[in-house]
Amino acid sequence: MTSATPTTATPTTATPATATPTAGTRTAATRTARRAIAATLALAALATACGSKGGSTVAPLGASSAGTTTFATVAGATSAPGAVTTTGAASPGTSVLAAVTARSVRFRQFTVSVARAVTSRLDPDDFASPDAAEPSDRTYLYVEVRVKNEVSFETSFIAYDEARLVPAGGDPIKMSDGVGKAVDLVDGGATNAGWFAFEVPASFDVTGAALVFGHPGEETERLPLTGAVPAPAWPKALTLTSPGTVTFLDSSKPFTVGIRIDRATLSTSVAFDHERATFASKQALAGRRKLYVEFTADLVTTSSPSSTSEVLSYEAARLVIDGERQSGSPEMSDSTILEKGAPYHGRYVFDVPAKGKVQLAWGDITSPVLVDVPVS
Repeated sequence: MTSATPTTATPTTATPATATPTAGTRTAATRTARRAIAATLALAALATACGSKGGSTVAPLGASSAGTTTFATVAGATSAPGAVTTTGAASPGTSVLAAVTARSVRFRQFTVSVARAVTSRLDPDDFASPDAAEPSDRTYLYVEVRVKNEVSFETSFIAYDEARLVPAGGDPIKMSDGVGKAVDLVDGGATNAGWFAFEVPASFDVTGAALVFGHPGEETERLPLTGAVPAPAWPKALTLTSPGTVTFLDSSKPFTVGIRIDRATLSTSVAFDHERATFASKQALAGRRKLYVEFTADLVTTSSPSSTSEVLSYEAARLVIDGERQSGSPEMSDSTILEKGAPYHGRYVFDVPAKGKVQLAWGDITSPVLVDVPVS
């Protein structure tokens, strides 16, 4: 369909917004059962997350940087070419890789912070109790991590199949296991610590390797383990034009609202707590992005002299892609009753393509105010 010519709008600049492992031996069946239980609990938690309540206010995902953390020493690590030595009784074939330095990445509502990495011939069942363990004929890369849940969901988690090791020029390696609570449920606002374990060749070179988070078919988050610490890719701050005075209809009678865009970001996921309500979007599919918009709405005129308030719909803004108005509602929005002199601060989350002409149509469908969204 052809959209109406947009009215004049005022530019606005958007402002960017330990656990200790327990010893023990697990059979393959035990390991499978443990993963199934964790997955079942996590899915149940995620199913109710959007309606849960939180205590503190947390900025949209990626708006703040991870704090500095310290990690426990790996007991018995020995020196090797390209490695540094730690204290403690020697454990067979365990070396700390000096090339891996502290860094972090955002994935969904988590901040994943890497401290360092070691190679070891102890398998994940024995890694927690090296003094009583015998080396195997396999080599593992263990990455020491802290996983912080940035929102107030009671529980959520990073699953075994959500973190992969990608060598430089090689195929992705699935996680073999997790030691500690790094692969487990993470309480809202809490931080779990532990290790990601990957089986690697004995001659494995960590140079250029990366941790990649996300399922196949999704936009992934990539954290190089060596070299310069990358600047956070998301969220990307956008400069959008404020719609200004927008016309809506109440039973076919027009009323007007002043709309100002306060903040807009583009990312692969969005998570935040606001007014004791928490929200998290799924990871964007490949070729898609999550558009986050904060705005202020002021009631200017009512639909009739007798009206003192008007309803601002949860569809006050709709997506227009390549000139076509899209059906369906935003991923996250709400409606409110506007009163004169009482500004409303709202937020929308839209799933948008990573390329193409993307616009937001504010107001009545017959005479919208169009706002361009620079997605690429």
